[in-house]
Amino acid sequence: MIAIQSRKPRPPESTLFLIDECGQLGNFELLQSVVTLCRGYGVQPWLFFQSICQLQQNYGEAWRNFIDNAGAVQSFGFANRIAALEWSEFFHLPPEQLLSLAPEDQLLYIAGKGTFESRKYNYLVDPQFQGLYDPNPYFRHTRSGK
Repeated sequence: MIAIQSRKPRPPESTLFLIDECGQLGNFELLQSVVTLCRGYGVQPWLFFQSICQLQQNYGEAWRNFIDNAGAVQSFGFANRIAALEWSEFFHLPPEQLLSLAPEDQLLYIAGKGTFESRKYNYLVDPQFQGLYDPNPYFRHTRSGK
């Protein structure tokens, strides 16, 4: 982060930080800085949490900073009514609609534009990605791709 913050001038293209399994980092204070401050340094964080609960556990009252500072929120796989209820207010959709999303669909909230339902791309089975990635040893391809 020190290197990112010391860049002068800000680069013309933003630096994308893809951070998977953020909940496993615990209360990682630097991550809060990335979300709340680093946009001005040309950083776009794309963080992956498994649930709102992970944010609440790790960051207490400050958990909303992650949502409030997001330019976009992507959510899918609402496993149960509790998860759907947690997100329904945010997306302004009834929990039943969240629970009925097809496995290949997701909800996107874009700041200033609202909520959209869209298809999730899957590089493992979508033809346009064929040949553009190395084999995934944890994925066994079947005819249906599932």
